[in-house]
This record gives sequence, C-alpha cells and structure tokens, in this order.
Amino acid sequence: MSKAQKTEQKTRALIENGSTVMRARHRLKEERMKLPWIIFGLLLTMCGAMGSLFVTPEPTIVINEGEDPAPAGHGIPHPQIGTMLVGGDSIARYAPIRLATWIFAVSMVCFFTSLLALASLKGGRFSKLNWILFVGLSIQMFAMAGMLVSYESYIGDTAVPLYGGFPAPTAWMLYALWPAPLLFVVFYVAAFNRWTFRPEDERAFEEILQRRAHTVAGAEENI
Repeated sequence: MSKAQKTEQKTRALIENGSTVMRARHRLKEERMKLPWIIFGLLLTMCGAMGSLFVTPEPTIVINEGEDPAPAGHGIPHPQIGTMLVGGDSIARYAPIRLATWIFAVSMVCFFTSLLALASLKGGRFSKLNWILFVGLSIQMFAMAGMLVSYESYIGDTAVPLYGGFPAPTAWMLYALWPAPLLFVVFYVAAFNRWTFRPEDERAFEEILQRRAHTVAGAEENI
C-alpha cells in the first residue's frame, strides 16, 4: 500500500469516527430533551382533564313535583332534616366526570414519577436505579386504580362492607395509595448521592460558584 493510500485510509477512518461521535452526541441530546417534553405533555393532559371538569354540566334532580330541576352536584336538601344536605344519586353525579377522573389520576402519578426520573438522568441516560421508578410507578398505579374501581363499585352498592374500619375506597386510599410513595422516599434518602445529587454534580456546582465569585470580584475591581 502506498503512502498516499495509507493517508487516505486514515483520513476516512477519522471522518467515520467523527461521524460516529456526532451521531452519539445527537442521540444524547435527543434523550435529554425527550423526558422534559413528556413531563410537559403530562402537565397539559392534567390541565385539560381538570378544565373539562369545570365545564361539565352539573346533574340535576327534581326535589318536589312541579318544581324546576335543581342542581345536584353539591348536595340536595335532606328529606327529613332541612338543614342537612345529602349527596343524591352518586352514580349520576360521577358518570359525566368518570373519564376525566381516570385521565387526571393516571397523568398525575406519571407526572410525579417523571419528575423523579428527570433527577436520575446521568449523562443524558437513566441510571441503574431506573427499575425503582418502574416498581414505584406500578405500585402507585395499582393503588390508584384500586381506589377508583372500588369507589365505582361502592356508589352502586346498598351494603357497605368495611375494611380496617373504613369503606373500600377509603381503605384503598389510607392503606395503599398513601404508603405507596414511601418507596420513593426510602430510595431518595438511601441513594441520594448516586441518584439525585451526585459527586460530579457537586463538583460542577462548586465550579459554577467559583466562576461566579471570580466574575463578581473582577467587576468590583473595575468599579
């Protein structure tokens, strides 16, 4: 192989390596930008679901024959005790907002988990603790679904069985939905240095403070 051919071969290799590096940097940039857009989309979804609840018409009920239907979304007068309000037909009240309720609940759980995932990005990629996020998300989704499904069953039943002293939806909320985020709390505390604020993050922060101190000192000298 002549010297010119060897030079040409090395040049091609350098170009290919440079292209590989550029592609890797491009993928890294895409990965860094993808999660914030997902978070933004979840936030818009929650806003849309909440907005639909505000514009959903209130259910109405005829309290006395011959009178116009009265709004029943915030309770109706008790038939025997005039100073008390009762819920009325729970199924009719819940049916128009059922879909928006599920969308908001699922989006909210995914939103908060995505915020935690954003802190676990390392060099644009998820850390090895990614499985904790998946397990925690699954537990919270299961608890949230259990509460909503049990509520839909609860409002249609005449008998109200108690679990741990509470109706089923309340028991799901107290004994499952509330404790579910504790998994995130435990690992947030135990793996804070590896997951959220890593040594390299601390060094980068110290460098920023040093550069800022030098800039301020230089500005004061010029005054």
